[in-house]
Amino acid sequence: MGTSRLALTMWDVDDRTVRVPDGRPGIVVFASATNCGSCVSGTRLARDVIQRVAPQAQLVVVMVDSATGRGDITAFARSVGPSPARYVLDDRNGRLVSMLSASALGGAVVYDALGRIVARLDAGAPQLLAALRGAQR
Repeated sequence: MGTSRLALTMWDVDDRTVRVPDGRPGIVVFASATNCGSCVSGTRLARDVIQRVAPQAQLVVVMVDSATGRGDITAFARSVGPSPARYVLDDRNGRLVSMLSASALGGAVVYDALGRIVARLDAGAPQLLAALRGAQR
């Protein structure tokens, strides 16, 4: 995957600082809070993979539409179900999506504890499990 590295500081919808990486591997999922079934399923898949393989891993969900409101994000989180996800709004009209080279809604970027990107995957990709395992090495 090359030597692409993440070094981002963002704020979640509760105005708490989110650093990627934060010293542990993780997954960033790209989502739209309204009418995006692949976003909900992609976030659930990431949550389930983390719980199965690396419970300490970070899960960040980037809402790609800057017009998304707090209520939309709350409804989305409720649709996903219990999750350690931190929800971040891409409030700069695609800055995060561009920086992370998002390929599709519901898609994901997997990174290791040093922020090296180990995989960019489409929504629901079965390779997510293997990618997170690889990120732990």
